[in-house]
Amino acid sequence: RRIASLSPSAAARVTHQELLPFAASSRETQPDPEKFVVLHSSLNADEQTTLRTACRLMGARVATVFTPAVTHLVVPSASDYLAPRTAKYLECVALGTWVVSFDWIRQCNHVGGWVAEEAF
Repeated sequence: RRIASLSPSAAARVTHQELLPFAASSRETQPDPEKFVVLHSSLNADEQTTLRTACRLMGARVATVFTPAVTHLVVPSASDYLAPRTAKYLECVALGTWVVSFDWIRQCNHVGGWVAEEAF
């Protein structure tokens, strides 16, 4: 609701880190990674390969297009926490889908499974 009331120029400056309270408040328990449907936006070929590896480790599916079933959108890691404003990003934000940086995928690969999304 808060984002819907922002002007378009103000909404464009909202970072996915600022959206965490909204996503975290809807989290009930530890999720089942096998129900994850992961989509990416603006990742290079090496990052896409790493994403597929992490999803395989978690038992998650990788989507090629946005659907309401998508549970996570992975965007490039950036020091300013600003995600590229793509159609996929806007669709995911509108539906309250997790938007996480590629660092989340790296960490999932490192531990060999799911890692809590809040820090990413």
